[in-house]
Amino acid sequence: MIEFNERNIENDYPYLSTDRTNFECLEVVISADDPFLEDVRHKAELINNRLNGRSASSGIIRSDETVTADNLIGLIAEYVCYEVLKRELGGQNVVKPQSESSNNQIDIQLSSGDTIEVRSSCIRNGLKFALFGVNRNNNKQYIDVIGPYYNTAYKSYESIKDFYMRVIYIGETSSIFSRILNGEEIVLYITGGATREMLSEIGYRKYMTSPADSRAQRKGNYLVVQMSDSLDYSEFIEQLESAL
Repeated sequence: MIEFNERNIENDYPYLSTDRTNFECLEVVISADDPFLEDVRHKAELINNRLNGRSASSGIIRSDETVTADNLIGLIAEYVCYEVLKRELGGQNVVKPQSESSNNQIDIQLSSGDTIEVRSSCIRNGLKFALFGVNRNNNKQYIDVIGPYYNTAYKSYESIKDFYMRVIYIGETSSIFSRILNGEEIVLYITGGATREMLSEIGYRKYMTSPADSRAQRKGNYLVVQMSDSLDYSEFIEQLESAL
């Protein structure tokens, strides 16, 4: 069973935080015995067989377990978002394209042709930290809606999608992975996201490692939008509805 709960998260974060007072998120609870998880595990195994265990940009060899964890956590987020959007927009309006290549793969596509990239991260300091926490050293938020990777060698972005959908797991990557392997309940939060236009107008470059998705994981410059400036869940769904 997959349970969907709309949550209005109020900003009572006790440390340095944004001026944003609240954030509407969708909490998704996946029960341990739901066949959805086994189906995604199978898809992850097929993808793992095509991976060479190397970082996409640096060539650094990554352990099989790291690749598997990143891939599985990213795929669960991807397929959860697919199910959520079918529920919100109608199954006839949402497609999950299949691809044998990781290059410029489209995670989700609308019937209008608009493309959606799902970005997921495991945040150990909690949901309110992810939504409202600010780094006092640069006055920017620690967590963002992550857009396309910027290739400094070619001075160009990877294929920019029309929408970027943000997913947050609470905890360390290793602990989330262990919960999945141990057949425990999985909880994640869809915070909303950002549009291509927002990334162009208010986005900025940030040097970081990409989210928990081994098919695209690389360290480098990304175009991002601060969480406080991003669309929350209900605002993001409205943007998708207007694109149909």
